[in-house]
Amino acid sequence: MDVGPYYIVVGLLAVLCWFSSCEEGKKKQRLAQQGGKKPEESMATLSAMEKILKSKTEMERKEVLNKVVADLWPYISEYLKKKLQNQIQPSICGSMSALSSFHFTYIDFGKNAPRLTSVRTHRIPARKQIILDADLTYHGDAKVNAALRHHSIKLGINGLTLEGTLRIILEPLLDDVPFVGAVTVYFPQRPVLDLKWTGLAEFLELPTLSKLSNKKVIDRIAKYLVVPNHITVPLKAGIKVEDLYYKVHRNVLRIFILEAEDLMAKDLISRKSDPYVVIHGGGLTEKTKVIYRNLNPKWNQVFEMSFSDLPGQEIEFELYDYDIEKDDFLGRCQISVEEVMTNRSIDTWLPLKNATSGKLHVKLENLSLVSDVAQLEPVLKLNQISRPAQSKDFSSALLYVFIERGRDLQLKDENKTPSAKAEIMVRNTVQKTKTCPKSQDPIWKETFTFFIKNPHDDMLDFTEPQQQSVLSQ
Repeated sequence: MDVGPYYIVVGLLAVLCWFSSCEEGKKKQRLAQQGGKKPEESMATLSAMEKILKSKTEMERKEVLNKVVADLWPYISEYLKKKLQNQIQPSICGSMSALSSFHFTYIDFGKNAPRLTSVRTHRIPARKQIILDADLTYHGDAKVNAALRHHSIKLGINGLTLEGTLRIILEPLLDDVPFVGAVTVYFPQRPVLDLKWTGLAEFLELPTLSKLSNKKVIDRIAKYLVVPNHITVPLKAGIKVEDLYYKVHRNVLRIFILEAEDLMAKDLISRKSDPYVVIHGGGLTEKTKVIYRNLNPKWNQVFEMSFSDLPGQEIEFELYDYDIEKDDFLGRCQISVEEVMTNRSIDTWLPLKNATSGKLHVKLENLSLVSDVAQLEPVLKLNQISRPAQSKDFSSALLYVFIERGRDLQLKDENKTPSAKAEIMVRNTVQKTKTCPKSQDPIWKETFTFFIKNPHDDMLDFTEPQQQSVLSQ
């Protein structure tokens, strides 16, 4: 048996079967009454695996996999529908008081299933790991309707297009069946999304508003499936997902945004630009100050970001020209987190993409984490000495916060059940858990990472925003 095709089958089918099993698990009682008969989708999956292993060409394997996707699409659609109803809807309702009455009135992901256009494999023996990159395209006939204020405001989506690369990590590799301990899934970059709005939302088809609204939806997808966010599915009993270090941020990078040269001039009168840099990495976004009327700006600012061991992560730099009405794009560039981790320190000029000219000067340092408390004071002193004059205080420690659950939460209106989320704050940094709909005893089980300037002074605050009351400090 060719090992390559087998791992492609295991990775892709594990993801598809996980979606369908989410719905299958809810039907166990009914299946038991039918004498423990195997679900039809499971039989189809086993048959497909046999066909793929016998396939001689990538084209044949791809077509069989697309047939499996189509067969499992009704079950995947049902999972996505429950996701919208049970997680997205409460999240939207809790985001602001004006949206508290928001609710979905109709959800149908249609009959058109996503299609795989290519699958590439990368084997990393040192980590007992195989990475699959699956290019997918989805021209969907999905229809989603929603309403506000007792149906007085209606909006919806009638059709969408999504294209992107889905990364599937098989790790750890095992010596016996199923040969893979767990499967991790995510998008390394944000997928491209185009929505067809209906109802009141049709005004979003205006170019500017459409771009804004599509970005909001992509932001929601990113919260669950765009790096560093991901889904990990254990395939073998005894495999601890935590041991993969994909959720815990153990790697800290200090990012120096130094200067740029030869930027494009966006102001037609002054022949200058007012540039600033936006930095994306580790699920966070930072921004430099604006340097006015300068094509060769010097920022000399420092930022800190933490990263998990999830492969393929990048730090992205976007440059913009500040404007009162709309900021103009000046170009972007990226650098691999793995490259910085390997070299420990990088000082380089990055040429700007999607620009006629320009380059960005950055310096990145990989910081080591130590658990010895005795090292704290020397680190605090070193930070004071090495910090650039115009920069904020360097961080001296990393704080991990695990939010497990809440208990006996109450609203002022005792006739209502809260849809609870927790907010955790250190200084001006606020992070939020997912929203647990209609539960007095919500279970979150989420881990958060905070940079700590000085452990002697910084405070950690917990808030349950549904009640606007501090639960603990």
